[in-house]
Amino acid sequence: MNLQDKTVYLETSLPCVNRLLGLMDRNPSSLTYGCFDRNYWHYKIIDFSNGRLQEAALTLALLFVLNHPLNPYYYQEKIKEWSLAAMHFLKTIQNTDGSFNEYYPHEHAFVTTAFSTFAVSESLLLLKEFPTDVLEMLKKSGRWLLGREELDVVNQNLGACAALQNVYVLTGEKQFERGAYTKLKNSLQEQSPEGWFYEYGGPDIGYLSVAVYYLANYFKKTQDKTALLHLKKAVRFLSHFIHPDGSAGGEYGSRNTMYMMPDGIEICAQHDDYASFLASSLRTSLKRGGIAPFDLDDRYLCTMLYPYLQAYSDCSPIKREREPESSFFSESGLLIEKTLNSLFIVNLKKGGVFKLFSRDGLVLSDSGFLGRLSNGSMVSSQWLGTTFTKTGSHYSVTGPLVVVPEQQMTPFRTMVLRGSLSLGGKYVSDFAKHYLRRKLITRKDTVSGSFQRKITLKDENAIHITDILEGNLIFDSLHLVDHASLIYIPSSRYFCVNELHTPQYLTKDLSTEFNKKKKVVHERDIICEGS
Repeated sequence: MNLQDKTVYLETSLPCVNRLLGLMDRNPSSLTYGCFDRNYWHYKIIDFSNGRLQEAALTLALLFVLNHPLNPYYYQEKIKEWSLAAMHFLKTIQNTDGSFNEYYPHEHAFVTTAFSTFAVSESLLLLKEFPTDVLEMLKKSGRWLLGREELDVVNQNLGACAALQNVYVLTGEKQFERGAYTKLKNSLQEQSPEGWFYEYGGPDIGYLSVAVYYLANYFKKTQDKTALLHLKKAVRFLSHFIHPDGSAGGEYGSRNTMYMMPDGIEICAQHDDYASFLASSLRTSLKRGGIAPFDLDDRYLCTMLYPYLQAYSDCSPIKREREPESSFFSESGLLIEKTLNSLFIVNLKKGGVFKLFSRDGLVLSDSGFLGRLSNGSMVSSQWLGTTFTKTGSHYSVTGPLVVVPEQQMTPFRTMVLRGSLSLGGKYVSDFAKHYLRRKLITRKDTVSGSFQRKITLKDENAIHITDILEGNLIFDSLHLVDHASLIYIPSSRYFCVNELHTPQYLTKDLSTEFNKKKKVVHERDIICEGS
């Protein structure tokens, strides 16, 4: 892969800029000048602005400084003015304690404070502009971050690490440098020996790439050798999960995401052959129509476009690359089996969900049992925490059926939540965050049903699967399903064209058979054919 191929990052990013700018209030006379939350400033259907959307200031700063014939925004004065306007607007919505909000007023969101502080500080460094009020805003948010850790979702803590390092570079205040190193040290303690960072109970592909992005940007500023060592470990783990059709991740990850943010991987590729392989594969994926910025909704366009522009800037020629081999990661439960013609990835700790690819693309995606009980509850076998045994090429996964959270907001719930946040300060906001995480993501309510999935790798092109479900339950519907992202994860559930390649239901409705026998057994041989 030659250096010219890095233009794919521009080719897939620049067509999104018109849409991004349309989200921004560009009227300098407006009270909301610089706001990227169109629902707030234009439609007026919400009563506060999401601070994370102001990260788009970094996209504009990059467009202003990036000199390339494809970039019509280079050195356009309005682009710089709008980037600065986005930063100034962020200051107007900062909480008095220095934090910012994302979903609700008075939320005091760690992730919003960390990521927006990084994006704004990075923008100032690129533009070489240092407005006093913006620097004061960054110092205030930096001081807020100094007193908090977020180790349930390590990508956010590494975001705070990179943000604090930038605030140190801008201000010279040693407290921010020390704080960045403390967050680095605490985050790296949460890295598995397998290379992944903890994300709600296990590794997730998309969010690991976010962690890699911030860790790599911290390394870029500091040249810290320990940071580089752990960065390499993370990217080597990630390199197993780019698929032959250019897709990545999915239901076998802890948070079901299907993207890889490229910039941290490109930075690491300057130092590691596995990272070079992954960077090369990502560029090829974008050329072939893999998930790209255009596939994102407006919210994530504001927060995930700039890593693609940074990846262009941080690209180096690929001199040597190393493709990972078949691997079994016992701590995470992830098994990767590669043959000349196929790739099989299964998470044995998540109900045995798997994806099988030939060289031509997706052969099968299997997210396990999904059923609707007679009492209205949806249940699934796809949940972190299942147990497994391994005997040679035979694998057995067992676990309970788990109730899928399907809560929706109601006027009453919204009133109680927002009222509590407005009255209760930090303690209520922390409680609300942990309560919602448990309710929508980590809670595990089981029912009186259990499953077993037996997987036998027969040869290079054949896999035998036996699924057994039994228990004292009554189903209205019951199937094995292909793609099923079942927990609340904001950056999941984007469409990938390979969804069209497999049937939604992998079986007929099994509910009648189960209700009669209180047990169902389904066996199949899967043959992977392809060039």
